[in-house]
Amino acid sequence: MTQFSQADIDTRLSVLWFLSKRLYQTSKTAAPVALFSQVVQGLIQQVDQLSREDRIDALREIVAGSNTRLSEAYSDLNANMKLAFWYRLANNSFLSNLNLEKAIQVRDRSLCDRLLNDLAERDFNELANFLHRAVSVTGVSVA
Repeated sequence: MTQFSQADIDTRLSVLWFLSKRLYQTSKTAAPVALFSQVVQGLIQQVDQLSREDRIDALREIVAGSNTRLSEAYSDLNANMKLAFWYRLANNSFLSNLNLEKAIQVRDRSLCDRLLNDLAERDFNELANFLHRAVSVTGVSVA
């Protein structure tokens, strides 16, 4: 978790995206109640309304805890709602069309690869726990 917290924004975004997709793919039938939150749905709709180019920047700002409307709305969510936000994003068609993996510009590729390789070896429960801890610190400004 320390490496994740200290990683650059795009590395953290890459890890969150990887975890969200992986958990969504393995648990499509298990929909937590938080997924149906109107607040989470509203935040996703706001991101969805942005231009294609601005969506990735908005996700970066959310991860960084920037002083923006979307980032502040995200930071007001509790950890379960943040988890639902990322889970819903993994199921949202607009991100599938963004080609997020290619758009992310990781500064330290070896750190990102180590994190992703480590996570790829974990079971579902370990991934869910890591994602829950990761979203708890995501959106909190480190400046």
